[in-house]
Amino acid sequence: MRKKLLSLFILAILISGGISRPAQGFWSRPQEVMLSTFEGRSNTQIELAVNAKKLGTEVEIRLLKEGQPDIVATGLRRPARDQIIGILDLREKAIGAWDVEIVNHYRFLFIKFRRATLIRRGFVITNPTLGLAGVAPRESSGESAVGVTLIGAGFRPGTAVTLENGVASRGAAQVHVLSDTLLTCRFDLIGLEAGVYDLKVVGDDGQQSVFRGAFAVRPSLSIPELRDPAPEPASQTPSLTADGAEGESEPSESPGAGTPGTEERAASPANRLFKPVFFALNKTVLRADQLPALEEAAAFLRQHSQGYLILGGHTDERGDRRYNQQLAAARIEAVKRYLIRQGIVRTRLIGYPFGEAQPARTGHDPDAWAYNRRVDLLYSEERLSPDKAWQLMRP
Repeated sequence: MRKKLLSLFILAILISGGISRPAQGFWSRPQEVMLSTFEGRSNTQIELAVNAKKLGTEVEIRLLKEGQPDIVATGLRRPARDQIIGILDLREKAIGAWDVEIVNHYRFLFIKFRRATLIRRGFVITNPTLGLAGVAPRESSGESAVGVTLIGAGFRPGTAVTLENGVASRGAAQVHVLSDTLLTCRFDLIGLEAGVYDLKVVGDDGQQSVFRGAFAVRPSLSIPELRDPAPEPASQTPSLTADGAEGESEPSESPGAGTPGTEERAASPANRLFKPVFFALNKTVLRADQLPALEEAAAFLRQHSQGYLILGGHTDERGDRRYNQQLAAARIEAVKRYLIRQGIVRTRLIGYPFGEAQPARTGHDPDAWAYNRRVDLLYSEERLSPDKAWQLMRP
């Protein structure tokens, strides 16, 4: 009977793979553990060597943190009896202190069990080193906003991006961290002084990286100012600009709300004409008293997402044709920028710079000139040609 039991015992050991024993000691936990490193960055894979006495034949290295999946070392190798080396993948792992667990695994018959040594807070995962390697695009005009893509390392949520050159600076908006090596953001360059700028990135942990001379802001379109002619007696000839065209002059009253002809005119459901937006002498800057008309148009466009807003840019009759075309185009662009900031997509805004060619008032006096310094706003369900748009805009 005893021989049968002994035979069954030996057979069970053979089937189960035998009795797993440590190289030093019998079913012991690792002792006198020492690690080759105590920290690593969260965008890397590192090699960790563990030196310890009483390592078993089957050893496991793990990093443990409450609320986080365990990090298990892979590619284990055993260069010496008292040493085991593995690879820890720390990419996108939680920042902070982790416990280190070195485990000896044993088997007896069909039973598996473990003996482990735990080092509390024995390893720290830190933020990756912040760095910049590339920027696209490298330049843009100072007339609009531009989307920028950054390539580098160590990008994390909360990263801030700034353009600066020691004189002026501009922070980025809509910063999106796509990965630890790729980030997108958007700069509003309107009003930013032209020149070469450094690109500065600041991480949520205070790390900084600067890409010198990374971005250039090109000068905005500059339209020369025409001088307002000084008042002269009626018997004298009006003053002329350098190119022989009479400059614009300020009216006795500025057009706007309450000016005859500025009321919103009735239109078919497919077309709607809003109040014009008026501009000061030789200016492209929006006046505060003209913003309600743009806000009304923006609200209408948000409610009607399929149509277009046709912008007709105008000047008065004076000045040469080329200058007036530039001035009208710049006024259209000022209106577009404002509407885009109100959430309107640029592709829905169509501009036609008519210059002095399509006056709403045909008089040759300051009031008529002031009324013609404007941008007309026409909603249409379809894209209109300049001629068709003017037919619907004309008073």
